[in-house]
Amino acid sequence: MTPPWVDRLFGQQSTLFYQVTLAGQVFIQQWTCHDDEDGGLHRLTFRAVIDQRVAGWGSGRICSDGELLCTSALDPVRYCQRSQGNLVQQLDFGTEQVAILLPDGSTQQVDRAGARFLVDSTFPATMALIYASLAGENAAVADLNLKLKVFLVPSLVTVPYETWPSGDAETAAGRWHCTSHRSEVLLDAAGVMQVARVPDAGVEATLCRDAPPMPDWQDFPRSDRPPPVYRMPSGAGFRLEDVEIDGPVTPIGGSLSIPAGPGPFPAVLFIGGSGTHDRHGIAGDIDIGSHEIMDDLAEHGFLGLRFDTRGAGSTRLGADALDRGLASDIADARACLAWLVARPEAAGQPLFLIGHSQGATIALALAGEPAAGPGVQGVVLMAAMGRDLDQILADQILVQGRKLGLSPQQIEAQQADAHTLAQLVRSGQAWDGEQVPHHLLAAFRTPTWYKAFLDYPATGLIRRVNCPILLCQGGADFQISPTRDAGPLLAAARDAGRDCRYLFFPDLDHLFKRSAGQSSLEEYQLPRPVDPVFLARLRAWLASRAGLKA
Repeated sequence: MTPPWVDRLFGQQSTLFYQVTLAGQVFIQQWTCHDDEDGGLHRLTFRAVIDQRVAGWGSGRICSDGELLCTSALDPVRYCQRSQGNLVQQLDFGTEQVAILLPDGSTQQVDRAGARFLVDSTFPATMALIYASLAGENAAVADLNLKLKVFLVPSLVTVPYETWPSGDAETAAGRWHCTSHRSEVLLDAAGVMQVARVPDAGVEATLCRDAPPMPDWQDFPRSDRPPPVYRMPSGAGFRLEDVEIDGPVTPIGGSLSIPAGPGPFPAVLFIGGSGTHDRHGIAGDIDIGSHEIMDDLAEHGFLGLRFDTRGAGSTRLGADALDRGLASDIADARACLAWLVARPEAAGQPLFLIGHSQGATIALALAGEPAAGPGVQGVVLMAAMGRDLDQILADQILVQGRKLGLSPQQIEAQQADAHTLAQLVRSGQAWDGEQVPHHLLAAFRTPTWYKAFLDYPATGLIRRVNCPILLCQGGADFQISPTRDAGPLLAAARDAGRDCRYLFFPDLDHLFKRSAGQSSLEEYQLPRPVDPVFLARLRAWLASRAGLKA
């Protein structure tokens, strides 16, 4: 027997098509097809074309797809998610647990926690399926009051989801409903989702009856330019040795840059920022440029260790992948530091730490530990946080919101969410639907990552560092502020009597690359070198403390 939701959504058309706009511009086009499967299961295929330029993420369009095997009651059995044809994750649903296969081949288990349905925000049709299914269980579709739990694919967590009719907001097309996730949904008399919108984010998905043909993967290359790849500089005066380091959770892949000559050499550990990027600082279509820093130092007599972050290069995600915080990243960097200290090429020589962005906080934490002792002779902080995370997020929301064309009210609402989230984390309240607004639960599966930044305030960490500090900041950085981050860090260091020098580069962005005006996420994808003036001044500061010529 055909389930009612199949007739509602696919009775008059073979493909369900939603168009998503962001601040009035077409952001996502999303197709859904349905097929019966043997054994009473149903197969739903989702495909989305995402225009990254609209969201300010980069250039070009990419394809994402999903495939859901479910029962007639939409109970999920298996869900596969891919981007540009590459597996992002596979979810297998049991009665109590969800087994997650991650891109590196590792598996994780999370509690299903009573989730009845699955939702993937990339595909609006996953929510339309739920409404169409539940409409068959309610006599008055126009007054759909729901209280249920859904499993959110992006954050891999089960959250409460509630809806209620929106006052007198009844139209010829149906009736509007509000949700506990700060969204609004227009349902017709049959329970078919006509429109879904998130007013604070400027996002709106609309059902279109005339669907364009579903595209193939080959129709949409990943980007307008080939992805960056690290190559050794021509005629390099150093060699690279690929290494594996015993990490506290999983082995860490890295590369040791060894200068020409007999050694030993002063040594540098480079600690990159947040996110997934390989040892050379390549994250998908973005070349962060850390390889340029380490190659330059190797050419001038510094032994250097660079390493893959979790899930990049040869470093696996690890058993704590779904509940990692800053403490895990500090532990990985600590293992790399101990490994570098033990290398014979570094024996008896000065040791330095370079930390970029989040890596600067990690470098401060390591340098201030008693175990670091006299071993660390200097710390370089590149674009270091000097404020609480919610304050930084508020600034980033402002810059990005203005770029997208959001209204002041929409920007203020998002900033208020960042502030509320920080207050909830600080309070230590239970992370559940009784204490935390449902839309914030959807954004963070646990408070672990956020709480870690409260446990490691950079202005407190810098006071514990006894070695010289070089604080570097770009004036075109939209993520970290010279006045609100670098300023407090410098003041805290000097107040504690620390040797801290500040270098300001007016035209450089967060990656210490030259920017024409205010930088942006999209600009990060442009092939640009790390600024040579910055490299020269960094090298000179390190050389003066290592007894080398700059």
